[in-house]
Amino acid sequence: MQQAGRVDDKILFWLINVTHLRKITRMQATVRVQTDRVVARAPDLLRGLFMEHVHRCIDDGIYEEDSPLSDERGFRIDVLDHLRELRPSLLRYPGGNFACDYDWRQGVLPKEQRPRRFNYGTQEIASYRFGTHEFFEYCRELGAEPMLTINAGTGTPSMGADWVEYCNSAGDGEFARLRRANGFDEPWHVPYWFLGNEIYGDWVPGTMTGEAYARFAVEAAKLIKWVDPDVKLIGIATGTYLPDWDRASLESTVDIVDYVSLHMYVGRHNYYDCVGSPAVIEQGIRLVRGAIEAAANKKNLQQLPLISLDEYNVWYRTRHVPDAAEERYNLQDALTVAGIQHVLFRNAQTVGMACLALVCNTLGPIMTNADGSFRQTIYWPLKFVADYFGRDVVDCFVRCPTFTCRHPKTFAGIVEVDAAGQDIDNQATRELMAEFPDLPYLDVCTTVDQAARKLILSVINRHETETMETSVQIIGDRVLGTATGHLLTAPSVKTENSFENPDAVVPVPVQEFSVANDFTYSFPAHSHTVLSVALQ
Repeated sequence: MQQAGRVDDKILFWLINVTHLRKITRMQATVRVQTDRVVARAPDLLRGLFMEHVHRCIDDGIYEEDSPLSDERGFRIDVLDHLRELRPSLLRYPGGNFACDYDWRQGVLPKEQRPRRFNYGTQEIASYRFGTHEFFEYCRELGAEPMLTINAGTGTPSMGADWVEYCNSAGDGEFARLRRANGFDEPWHVPYWFLGNEIYGDWVPGTMTGEAYARFAVEAAKLIKWVDPDVKLIGIATGTYLPDWDRASLESTVDIVDYVSLHMYVGRHNYYDCVGSPAVIEQGIRLVRGAIEAAANKKNLQQLPLISLDEYNVWYRTRHVPDAAEERYNLQDALTVAGIQHVLFRNAQTVGMACLALVCNTLGPIMTNADGSFRQTIYWPLKFVADYFGRDVVDCFVRCPTFTCRHPKTFAGIVEVDAAGQDIDNQATRELMAEFPDLPYLDVCTTVDQAARKLILSVINRHETETMETSVQIIGDRVLGTATGHLLTAPSVKTENSFENPDAVVPVPVQEFSVANDFTYSFPAHSHTVLSVALQ
């Protein structure tokens, strides 16, 4: 009995020490913020959105003329209300692939004369009842700057320049007079014009080599600038897709464009591969910036064009056909979109504008049906940016455990997966994948709102199961008072919102707590937290 007692004592001693060990080895992190070291100034243009005549984005989405939920213009009121809360700075239109076969002139006819016609870019029948005039009215409703994409597929440089005249000219040319005849005396002065869309791909009409695109872009830019010398022009790059194409295009266009367009979609069924995938976009930004710098050096340019990430989102479950790209997003997708916001702000010295693709239904943060709408999980990181983020991105150091993400080198959905969402292990899959090691579980972006004298800490704990106990140290400004903010999480990373349960994933206020220049905070597993701290 005595021997048995000694064994029991040893077991008890072991259990006590294991419990203590678990406590002291709980996942921990250190975050050091230097508020007086501004590393980038984020432009408002990072809060852009993209709308396109594709699937149910515009028709049967933001625009339903016969719906009782729409106003007299056909605009869905519920969708407008949701979008207003995001305070978008930009709206990009009409595409996308749709722009590669869009005749803008048919979209400014009297409404009863506007066609329904097959579009070679989307391979769908599209209505032109929502056109240029309606787009500008929608921009006005949201307080957003308009951005238009000219047709570089089946169109011509002069066709694009004519649209610029219609929109921007106060003169007496043919298309300025047409605008006045249509009832719009004053020009809209559209500031941003895209010189085509994804013309490098065989999925659009008019596919071009980098050299051929450069010739189109140079000629279009010349004509457009003759019409309106004040507009800003956006050229095209592929990023990780075709680096030789980028080189050929940029060597001819780097001195005539103000921005270089980059499109990237990320995401995976596997949780860590998904939440780590913003690293893929960061790599794409670095590659395009390098191509811009190489082309600029050959011309001895001092002022380099910025990058326009004007199509980005999580997209890996669906295809354009047959499921119309109506992704149903869950919490892990929201954490991924939050991570993309961090990438945008941390790279704001080279990224000048960005647009989430798309606004509604098709890859949309908002889903609609005949009876109503709901906000998908990815809506909330965008709202955090609109409500909290400051313009000044300040230096932030993070020390914490790390993980590795595996992701396709080019497009998110190209790797075949099994029913469980795991990669099918074959040679083709292995050739398409890349590894992104040493990604911190705690992804942090820190900004300062100088007018309000507030420091904003946006923190994503990407660990699926572990809370991250974090020591936060703030250097540069004195901190006193209480911290406020919001938390986005859910019981499972696969939790999603729906028409039946629209609030399964919604932000909740954090409990206010006292702060100083050193404080500790525990960030829950699989969560996005935004904290606002007053600076003295």
